[in-house]
Order: sequence, then structure tokens, then C-alpha cells
Amino acid sequence: METIILAVLLTVSQTPVPIPRKASDDTACRSHSVKKDSGDKQRPGMAPPFQKSVKSPTEQDGGHGPTNANAQKSVVIREPVAVTVRTDWWNRLYVIFTGILVIVGSAGVVMAYVTLKAIRRQVDVLVKVERPWILAVIGEMLPAQVSGEQDSFGGIPPIYAARCTLKNFGRTAARIDSWIATRAIVTVEPLPPEPDYSSAQSAIQVLPPGESLNMLLPWTTEQVQQAHRDTLFLYVYGFVSYKDGFGDSHETRFCCRYYPPFRDNKIQGFHVAGPDAYNRQT
Repeated sequence: METIILAVLLTVSQTPVPIPRKASDDTACRSHSVKKDSGDKQRPGMAPPFQKSVKSPTEQDGGHGPTNANAQKSVVIREPVAVTVRTDWWNRLYVIFTGILVIVGSAGVVMAYVTLKAIRRQVDVLVKVERPWILAVIGEMLPAQVSGEQDSFGGIPPIYAARCTLKNFGRTAARIDSWIATRAIVTVEPLPPEPDYSSAQSAIQVLPPGESLNMLLPWTTEQVQQAHRDTLFLYVYGFVSYKDGFGDSHETRFCCRYYPPFRDNKIQGFHVAGPDAYNRQT
């Protein structure tokens, strides 16, 4: 049994391998020719049959065929071909109308800005017109006999008095925070650069439109006579601090000097005078 198996294996191992891409008849003929000439001497120039291995293009190029092929290709960049675009009248109209729209839009923006500024000015004017305005009015120097009373300035009963009125000339009410109206008697002009408001009254009250605060400022006969001789200069000054309905703060400062008749081409009475710090409205 073992002998039979060995014989089969030897037979299989001695069987020639068929050559690829060749017909079966050619293989049989070559096998028969080899057996026939096995005992003879081989002729010179005749080579025994062999199997030719066929390699793929990738193996022939060492596994780098496609890469080497791509590397060998040269890339040529040519200049772009000039293309002429023809514009018809529709395109021209489109460009023209687009430019007109841009101009109209820009003009609209400018007009809107101007309108907003005009509205702002109107609002400011309206606020100024409707806001409260408190101004001081100093009356004439009139005789004011106050029997049995003494003023707080010199302990002498006053003979003359000037009425100081703080009136709201605006259209809305004002909330007064503090105010003062006092007098100054000096022998040499001018007044100090800054006024002294240390004795101002801090009394919060509401002053409706058309209403006023009044105060009498007394003077003696001797003081008035010296004012007529220019040996004394009589002043009434003060201030009022208040707020409007919008909560904005305002201030009115006032200062007036008493002038005798025909002095400095002025009629007798009180006229605005003093440094700029004494006269201010905000």
C-alpha cells in the first residue's frame, strides 16, 4: 500500500507544470519530444523548455510604476486666454440706474440727518420756552416808615426801602432749592470779584408760573444822601437756585446798583451793575 502511495507522489511531482498562455497541444508535444530525446545527446543551441514568469507592470517598475509615471509628466501653465465681454444697452442701463439709486440714497441719508438736527433744535427751543425762568426785579427806592421796628443791618429804623422780587416768568413751575437777596454798601468800587452767598436760605418750595418771592431791603436817609453825593454806593444782589420739571438745575444771579437822578445818563433807581460773577442765568 505504501509503495502505491509513493509511486503516485513521484508521478505527480514529475508531472511538468503547464506554461501560461500556451495551448494544451503544444505542451503535450514538447513533453513527448523531451521524453524521446532523453537518451540522446542534446543538440547544441537547444535549450530545455522553461517556464516564463509574467510580471505585472507594477512589479516590473519595482512597485512604483504609477508614481514614477506621474513624476515624469511635466505640467505646463499657459497664459489665460483673453476673453472679450460685450456689454449691451441693458447692462449700461443697469449701471446707470444703480448709480442713480446710490445718489438718491446718499441724499436721503443727508436729509434725514439734517431733519434730525432740526428736530433737536426745535425740542431744545420748546424746552427753553416751557421751562421756568426766575428773574429778579428791583423796585424803586421809596420811603418806607416802619414805626417801632428796627432793621437787622444797623439798628436804625429805615426811612427808605427797595423791594426785591424774584418772579417766575416761565410756563412751568420751579422747585426752589435756595435763594438770597441782600444789600451791599461800599465806599470804593468795584465789588469783590466773587459774591458772598453764605447767608442764603435753603428753603425748598414750589414757585408756580407768574408767582414771585418778595423782600424789602431797608436804607437810612443818611445812606441815601451819601449815595446822591457819590460817597457811598448802594447795591442789591443775590441768587436763586431751582430745578425745572425735567429735573435740570438752573441758577439766576443778579446785582443792581442805585443811581441818583441823571447820574451816568441814567434815571433814578436800580440798574444792572457789578462783575460778571454777580449776573448770570442758566
